[in-house]
Amino acid sequence: MTQISVPIDSRLRNPKDSYGYGAYQDSYPRLLMLVAVAALYAKDKNEQLDIYRMHRKNSSAFFTACVDGSIEPFENRVQNLINRQCAKSTRLSLYIGIRRDRKPTHYMSLVKSVETGLWRLRSTKLSAVRSDKRLPRDGIQALWKTDYTPLPEIACELTIYFSRILVEGSGIYEMVSEIEDSPELQHQLSHCTMVCELFSNLRNNIMTVRCSPGKAVFRVRHHDREDSGFVTPYDFEPMQVSPYARRVEKPNVIVWGNALSDSLRVRQIPRSIQPQIRNAQQHSFKTDDREDEFVSDVLLSRLLPFVGITRNDGTVDVFGLSYSPDDRKTIITAYGLGRREASFTMIPSFRAAVNGNGRRVPNYRSVEILKHMLLQLDEMTGEQRYWLMRLFRWLGVQSNLDAFVTMFSFWCHPLSDEDIGILRRYLES
Repeated sequence: MTQISVPIDSRLRNPKDSYGYGAYQDSYPRLLMLVAVAALYAKDKNEQLDIYRMHRKNSSAFFTACVDGSIEPFENRVQNLINRQCAKSTRLSLYIGIRRDRKPTHYMSLVKSVETGLWRLRSTKLSAVRSDKRLPRDGIQALWKTDYTPLPEIACELTIYFSRILVEGSGIYEMVSEIEDSPELQHQLSHCTMVCELFSNLRNNIMTVRCSPGKAVFRVRHHDREDSGFVTPYDFEPMQVSPYARRVEKPNVIVWGNALSDSLRVRQIPRSIQPQIRNAQQHSFKTDDREDEFVSDVLLSRLLPFVGITRNDGTVDVFGLSYSPDDRKTIITAYGLGRREASFTMIPSFRAAVNGNGRRVPNYRSVEILKHMLLQLDEMTGEQRYWLMRLFRWLGVQSNLDAFVTMFSFWCHPLSDEDIGILRRYLES
């Protein structure tokens, strides 16, 4: 019988959890890091490709030139993205992942220039992440829109983006500072406050936000407005910050300030704040009127903190989000099933239209909230506007001004001249 011989670098020799199907070459981490660093220093994608091709055989010389200032970074898409995600940071670790699970395996240090506000390489050292220890510092991870980390020759031609990484315990003070300065984070925290109120988890207007192993305690100040919480964020006053919390409570709702947003349908900048419901399980929808699609659109886009589905028997099912820190994912769970509708009139609820085409009919509270959302169109991001307009399409409102005016009049909430002006500017843009 002929004796078979498998080459050393063959995929048949190496485990599947390594780079590609098998083990990676020693140069792969350095070349992938070259692609990531080039994105910080290039004017555009073409120059990024030129940098890679020019320095792929001697990446150390390029890293040295970046550190000593011979090569200066440019204000580009990547720099602006990192500054939005890490507005309060001055030092970060730039991570890459070469395994199939895309978890961080190597990193280099970045520092923010005081003069220009741009991120530059701080050291030429490329370090490996130890699997038995936590990540050394908060940072950003270079990713590509593929299910795996591509080869360096392919990655240099693909669009690169960055995901924020928060190290346990180190980001608690940064989180408090970001909440004070970010309306988007205050809006997320307001939604979490309403979830806590729904489960009787908010006592004396005090709420705890965890960023394991630390926590921050906030005093919640409500506004005397009908849309308060849903549209207008509450005010949050920091009372206590503990990088390492000794007392561990297990309330009905835990608010996580460093949740991942990969399961959501919108980016959460600069971080994601989500609630975890005790004993929550992912809900399985069994109806045939596209109910699961509608609830997913409303909740995973974070338009509303929770949503009610009105049944024909006069009861309402309330659905919301729950974050699992162990699985690092967000699920849709049932907050309550078969509850009396009269007890939940302040919850935005929808019922299926009679024709069964997936169209939804809002209750009075939902119409109030939707009308106030129209006033926020100028302040919304492109993603938020898309999902709001998608919600209106679920209600049978097409993207034209007459349809909005007619439908809100039918809902007994006619639009004012100011509302029509804001809506016209958006539809004509």
